[in-house]
Amino acid sequence: MADTITKVFDYFSDADNARKALLASGFPSSHIHLRVKSNKAGVPEGQFAAGDTPNQAIQGVFQRLSGDKRATQQSSQRHQSSRLGMYQLGVDVDDLQQYEHATVIILRFGGTSMAAP
Repeated sequence: MADTITKVFDYFSDADNARKALLASGFPSSHIHLRVKSNKAGVPEGQFAAGDTPNQAIQGVFQRLSGDKRATQQSSQRHQSSRLGMYQLGVDVDDLQQYEHATVIILRFGGTSMAAP
C-alpha cells in the first residue's frame, strides 16, 4: 500500500516540528515533503494582507500608527486568514502501520485536512 498523507498547517513552526518528529521516529527524509503554498494574492507573506494593494497597505499602516484600533484588528484578521493552511506536509508511507504512525505524529502538531481550493 504505497500512499501519501498530506496535511496542512497554519504555522511553519508546527509543520517543521511535525517533520522533525517524523524524522526522529524513523521516516526517511526522502519520504517527507514540506511545501509552502503561495498566497492567493500573489504577494509573499508578511508584505501585505491578502487583497490589499500597496496603497491600502500604506493607508493601513498610518491608521494603525494613529491608533485606529478597528483598522488594526481588520488588518490582523485579513493577514491571519491569508495564512491559514499555508504550509503543506506530505509523507510517503508504504503500509497501514506507517500510515497510522505518521498520522498520529502529524495530528499531534496540529495538521489538518487540506482546505478546498
